[in-house]
Amino acid sequence: MDETHRALLSQVEDFGETAETVIRRLLKLDGGTLPFVEEINAAPLKGESVLSLTRQNGFQDITAKQRYLRILAKISEDDPENLNPFLGKKFGKRIQLSGEKEEIEMSGKSTFPEQIPGTELWAVTNLSNRSKRDILSVIMRHLEYPSEVFEAVLGSLPDKMKGLMDTYGLIPQQTNPPRRLNKLQQ
Repeated sequence: MDETHRALLSQVEDFGETAETVIRRLLKLDGGTLPFVEEINAAPLKGESVLSLTRQNGFQDITAKQRYLRILAKISEDDPENLNPFLGKKFGKRIQLSGEKEEIEMSGKSTFPEQIPGTELWAVTNLSNRSKRDILSVIMRHLEYPSEVFEAVLGSLPDKMKGLMDTYGLIPQQTNPPRRLNKLQQ
């Protein structure tokens, strides 16, 4: 029995009195709610719809490219202005997001732009998952998404080898580094 519980028990006056009734009596409260406790209507988590998307059944079954495009679509759906600061800007050597397919195509080779579902926007799709995570990180940081959303989104785009290892329960083998021959051994 902890200290708090013993202190409450020592204050019991009537048979059947509960911890709550003891506290109310000590605080000199009649029935009803505690005056200093207000009903809290929690504001929705920023990026909650994106988080919900990553938790949907089947989301991990689609390709990383499709997941990337759906995450961008959901960010835009929450507020169509969300992606505007990133349109026409270069991430690395290429423009990654644009309102025009041609702008992306002209920014580099093998861009394979695809339209972000439900929007008039386009995104480069010929990216490694690491690059997709980098772009989404910049966007989510700008939008001030909480770490819970970051983790879910970035976790939904694992590196290919890590994803395969996780899927099949493989453990990477420890490899010995190649031996270098120095001049004396030749």
